[in-house]
Amino acid sequence: MSKKITIDEEIEGIKNYLSRLEDTDPGFLSSDIKELQAFIFNNFSKFETTLESFILDFFRTKLKQKRGNKWYKIVGEIKELFKYISFKNKLKLISANNLVPNNLLKTLKKFEKLRNEFAHLKGWELREKYENQSAKTKENKRNAYRLLKKTNDDLDKFCSIKLSKKS
Repeated sequence: MSKKITIDEEIEGIKNYLSRLEDTDPGFLSSDIKELQAFIFNNFSKFETTLESFILDFFRTKLKQKRGNKWYKIVGEIKELFKYISFKNKLKLISANNLVPNNLLKTLKKFEKLRNEFAHLKGWELREKYENQSAKTKENKRNAYRLLKKTNDDLDKFCSIKLSKKS
């Protein structure tokens, strides 16, 4: 009779198994690159949600003028569509309607390029660009962190300005 394991034990066992696979995988990423990747993906989620709120606010304003108090139904449907619209296309929508200043749009486009790099490059390509201790890879890593900070700072600043105009 086999011993019944807990959910936590099963998760730990699977994590150990995946770690062993990773040790022999040519696409292995160091903890340093995984950390940067995690920052990029976590911030991506935050940035995308913020862009969606700009788009919803834009549509809400437009629809409220034309549809009176029925705007909320349409905005709800637009919100449902977001899962089918890429970040890049959300940026295009924001650009076409001048919802953010050009400098912020440019920063968001740079961030999107960085996010795509970490989502689509092979592990060895990321290691080549960000991991070894050459001056160039250190500079690449620093630039990625700087872009994350700049995107956060610029977005926060714009949101603060936008909120202060509403009050």
